[in-house]
Amino acid sequence: MEAIQNILVIADSHMLPSAALGRAASVAHLTGARLWLCLIAYEPVIATGDRSAHPDIYRLAQNEYVGERERWLSQRAVSLRDQGLKVHHEVVWSASMYEAIVAKVIEHRVDLVIKEISREHSRWRHTSADWKLIRYCPSPLMLVRPDAHSHPGRIAAAVDAFQDSGDGAAFNELIVRTAQWLGKTCSSEWYVVSAFPWRHVPSANEAKLAVLLEQASRDHRLAFTQLCDRLQVDATARYHLMGNAGSVLKKFVEERRIDLVVLGSHYHSLFSRLVIGSTAEELLAELPSDLLLVKPAGFMAELAQHLDLPALARRYCPAALTA
Repeated sequence: MEAIQNILVIADSHMLPSAALGRAASVAHLTGARLWLCLIAYEPVIATGDRSAHPDIYRLAQNEYVGERERWLSQRAVSLRDQGLKVHHEVVWSASMYEAIVAKVIEHRVDLVIKEISREHSRWRHTSADWKLIRYCPSPLMLVRPDAHSHPGRIAAAVDAFQDSGDGAAFNELIVRTAQWLGKTCSSEWYVVSAFPWRHVPSANEAKLAVLLEQASRDHRLAFTQLCDRLQVDATARYHLMGNAGSVLKKFVEERRIDLVVLGSHYHSLFSRLVIGSTAEELLAELPSDLLLVKPAGFMAELAQHLDLPALARRYCPAALTA
């Protein structure tokens, strides 16, 4: 993320104020990046109405629905341009937000996608559309809370010290470098954290098990130290935790008042779809902070096996195909 040129912001489909717009404007001011405001519009009643009886009524209803959002989004774009930013905006009619966003990310060569997450009672809530976007979005995806500041004051990169060889080492480096870059760009404090997944399991061989766990913990700490040494992470910015990853990282975020956590979302194939790792899913459901998810190298090749990318381009980006 050392050279962000294009940021895609997913605007609220109900035309409500969004912290995502504020975060995107802040990053754009700092980097000079171009903003692409994208609102995914869809109303099932309009889309599935009895067009054989009233085709013109439903067509006009869709045009008005989209037009209202186009006017609202245009006003947001004008306001951002008045701040000296480079801004484009577009309303896309689609029942599938993640497919439309994937197509736009590829079309505009987007370096960062920013979206607001909603809140339900005392917890942040990811909708089913959010989960699909999390799994399929090929560019780094920043999910911000409704009460998020314009830029994060404290950032933490969460790495897997036991997966620090080969592709895993490159992925850990990407996660750390992303946090480092964002910290420098936003003048924020940044840290690197890794959790050794320890938990007590009752056993008839308690003493032997304790010895094995202690050795595994030392191996994990050594791997974490070597990772941080390799990436030249300051000693005061290193945090080695022990316990369930979701629980201990949540506690760390709360105690250190972390505003944003950078996570890597590994994937594996399951019934012809992409699924991010179970640890990442647990963290996404529990962390009381903004999140920045990055994908490993080679993700686009994997994505092409699960989505018909040329078909998405024809559906959502016809102008780009004829340009």
